[in-house]
Amino acid sequence: MNSNLNPEVHFDSEKLKNRIGNNDTLYQQFITLIKKTLFGEISNSVIELEKCIVSEDLVQLRIVAHKIKGISLSSSFNRLAYLSSSLEQETTTNKEVIQHLLQDITSEVILLKEIVV
Repeated sequence: MNSNLNPEVHFDSEKLKNRIGNNDTLYQQFITLIKKTLFGEISNSVIELEKCIVSEDLVQLRIVAHKIKGISLSSSFNRLAYLSSSLEQETTTNKEVIQHLLQDITSEVILLKEIVV
């Protein structure tokens, strides 16, 4: 995981702006993309994570967690990237630990939908 990433920050809008060259038009287009497409992708992936837990498919769970991590990193969703990375790297098969991470991820997605404007 990126050591420059602060997992206490939910959405690092300044980092995102810097990454796209402080172009306000491009930033607004990216925010629109996040709202119209990426939140749907993340929400679908969370549902897929739930199915992986039920079916005890840890390989697919890690693949889906990696996908969420990638979307999160490109969108500057620091906390979600941290949580999905933690799930991806989880080595235990303890359902409670995995379920707790999934609950944290789900809560974080709900929060991000409220704060990204």
